[in-house]
Parts: sequence; structure tokens; C-alpha cells
Amino acid sequence: METEFKESSGMPIWVSLVILCPVLVTFVILVTQKNIQGLYILIIVEALLFVGIYALRLSVNINQKGISYAYFPFISQKNIQWENVKDAKIVHYDPLSDASGWGFKSSKKYGKVYSTQGDIGLSIITKDGKKYLLGILDEKNAKKILEKYVF
Repeated sequence: METEFKESSGMPIWVSLVILCPVLVTFVILVTQKNIQGLYILIIVEALLFVGIYALRLSVNINQKGISYAYFPFISQKNIQWENVKDAKIVHYDPLSDASGWGFKSSKKYGKVYSTQGDIGLSIITKDGKKYLLGILDEKNAKKILEKYVF
């Protein structure tokens, strides 16, 4: 019987494609103007953007000790022990209206929001009133493990 939920998610591929479109337009303009220095700068910036996007990782872990999360490379592992949790539940949310998109944001409804994709999250309220929303993809398994520990 499973006693732990672990998940790691990154940004979806379409985010890279959205960034790539204006870069391609800029690339064509620089080539037609024969701006070699601009091309080098564009290639370096694009490479850094792609590496940065693919490096983004949200890790969520639910176990007998509590809930831990990290948002690499910006936020190292944080732990919320069960004795500090007032409420924790799986929610469906609208990433655009509830959290202004994906990434790490602040929301009136959910407090600190950490997500990479999707519209399912682990909503946490601590006993000191802090709120968190951690984006998850595997709702079924997260819910099953969460039910073991949430009172």
C-alpha cells in the first residue's frame, strides 16, 4: 500500500513554441539585414531561454511527515509538517483567472501559487493562515495519499 506521493513536472512544450515564434521573426529580420552580431546575441538569448524553461521543475511530495515542494532553480525544498496544516485538499482552479498563469505567483484566493501546467492543485492552508497552491498532474494518486494524512 502506497504511503507517499511524489511528482515532478516541468513547463509544457507549447511554452517553448510560443517563445520561438517571435524569435523566428527576429531571426529572419536579422538575416535579411545581415546583422551577424544581432544573430549571435539572439542565438545566445534563445539558448538561455530554452535551457531555463526546461530546467524549471516543480516537485511535490506528500508523505507521513507532511508536504514538501521545490521549484527548481528558484525555490529550494520547503517542508510543511502535518501539525502545521489546517487544511489540505485537491482543487481544480483556473490558472489564468485564479493565478495569472503558470509559474510562481501570488493569488488572493490561493496565496502563493507554484505551477507548471494544468488546472489541478494541492491547496494548503497552514495554522498560521498562510496559503499555498502546488500544481499537480496526477490528481487520483495525490488525492489517495492525501486522504491518509489529512484529518
